[in-house]
Amino acid sequence: MKQRILDLMQRKNYQPSDSFWLQRELKEDSKDRVVQALASLEAEGLIIRNKRQKYELAEGKNYARGILDLKTAGYGFLLAEDGGEDLFIPRNKTLDAFSGDKIGRAHV
Repeated sequence: MKQRILDLMQRKNYQPSDSFWLQRELKEDSKDRVVQALASLEAEGLIIRNKRQKYELAEGKNYARGILDLKTAGYGFLLAEDGGEDLFIPRNKTLDAFSGDKIGRAHV
């Protein structure tokens, strides 16, 4: 199922889509199978959900994953999961996060 979803998303004419459209396009009877596969692909960092909650490939997007290191002054750093450069997070962008939170997707 995961590979079928990735293949579909790699088509030139693919537009970010929700799980209902993907289920219909894949001709899959089980909504749960599609949702589970999407969750797994998202956890693996292969796909993302955009601001409109539509799924698309993560490849080529400016996103980072890692652990949040918050300072007492309110700002923090995203300690990059892939060993890349850490990202500064200003105080007004940390919202209600806590130090040690795993950040699955932060826009760079």
